[in-house]
Amino acid sequence: MNSFLIARPIHEDLCFDELHVHDCGLLQITGWQRHRSTTPLSLLSIRVNLLPRPLLQNYRYRRDDVPDSLPSGICLEVDLGAEVVRSVEVMWENVPIFLAQGLEIRCQEPHYSHLRFTDQVLGRDGIYGFGPPNPNVHPDVAAMALRLRPPVLDFGCGIGVLIRILRSAGIESYGIELERPGITENLPEDVRPYITLYGGQFPIPFPDKAFASVVCSEVLEHIPDYERAVQQIARVCRGQLFLTVPDVSVIPLLHKHNVVPWHLLESTHVNFFNQTSLEKLLKRYFQSALLFRLGSCSINETPYRESLVALCSIE
Repeated sequence: MNSFLIARPIHEDLCFDELHVHDCGLLQITGWQRHRSTTPLSLLSIRVNLLPRPLLQNYRYRRDDVPDSLPSGICLEVDLGAEVVRSVEVMWENVPIFLAQGLEIRCQEPHYSHLRFTDQVLGRDGIYGFGPPNPNVHPDVAAMALRLRPPVLDFGCGIGVLIRILRSAGIESYGIELERPGITENLPEDVRPYITLYGGQFPIPFPDKAFASVVCSEVLEHIPDYERAVQQIARVCRGQLFLTVPDVSVIPLLHKHNVVPWHLLESTHVNFFNQTSLEKLLKRYFQSALLFRLGSCSINETPYRESLVALCSIE
């Protein structure tokens, strides 16, 4: 966030004191206005990069430094979208009260930016949505998968990104995925012959012990009957399972910051695992389960790892 001092009294009942430009493309002007004031905020106008910008909304908040019977703090917001901010000018009744030039603030359009504008009451799907199939594989996941004995099954393979990596390294590998538009419309031709599309029913269409190794990365949290899925993985596996899921234990770890990692509560996540519950589940179907973690992150200087990882052996 980039902050600038305005400190400009307008009337005895109105003052603007700061301007903030957030990296997500939101400009805010804060100040105070006594609640009995009749001075219209519509007299304020804002130019960004020499172009006038309409106010998105304004709201009030508590200001202990301005005693009043109702909250007297005010915040006016302007949406900038994805833009490089080079100048900001604020005017009151067309008279300049603030000017900043020679800036280089690069704003990015945030995920789910519609949450700023919509007039709809949203359900969970409207907030914690889901996107197209992931076109990337975490480097740590790829590195672990490359060590597995072939043939390898990628259970919940998406559009086959990991299969391409494995086959490029000479490792015999196959995938299974739900037959749905997001997959069929994005499935590359070079991996299509190695992927089985199905309706999600159990048992999965492979014989017992058909694969020396199975990968199941960021999939189990999406499957309502997760235990049946693990049972099926164990049935078709004759060696090792490499599995990852989001780690729900980061929520209490980050409680002091009042945040939850966004991906953890994606709307299609129906199961939430910690290390204890995941290990208990896997040991019902595998002789051993070695658990560790990957995906180093940090929020407000609190380090955490976003994924639980299990390396399981059938014998």
